[in-house]
Amino acid sequence: PVLHGDAVFTPASFTADARILSGDDLLVALCAELRPARAVFLTDVPGVFDRPPAQPGALLLRQIVISESGEVEGLDAFDSSAAAHDVTGGIRAKVAAAAAIASRGVPVIVCEAGTPHAARAIRGLEPEVCTRFVPAPRRWGWGGSRGGWFRS
Repeated sequence: PVLHGDAVFTPASFTADARILSGDDLLVALCAELRPARAVFLTDVPGVFDRPPAQPGALLLRQIVISESGEVEGLDAFDSSAAAHDVTGGIRAKVAAAAAIASRGVPVIVCEAGTPHAARAIRGLEPEVCTRFVPAPRRWGWGGSRGGWFRS
């Protein structure tokens, strides 16, 4: 499915209060329940960077390794910003969601919407420009629990 966050009414006060339900949270829940072959986050930038991508010297992180406990390994120098209209946590929330999904053995790709890379990722092919979230080798070894990340 293609998802986007939205405002939803809370069950306790169905007519009075609403909260923001993040598309990232929806994807985590769906991946836990459905165990898809892959999860793809589409963003307005090519992937996850070591700092806001508009800053000089920002580097695209091609791969982020997830520990057995779902923690991001070796990402000490990560700095982020969120757009003023983003009330769901920006890229930090997306990284946390992608880590939760990848820790369960579902490959995760973050890439830029509207690009050939996004089209390839959605079709299950290897995108050239993206960030991949992969489990630490000691848990699953190469290729995750599904025996491979992408078709060639």
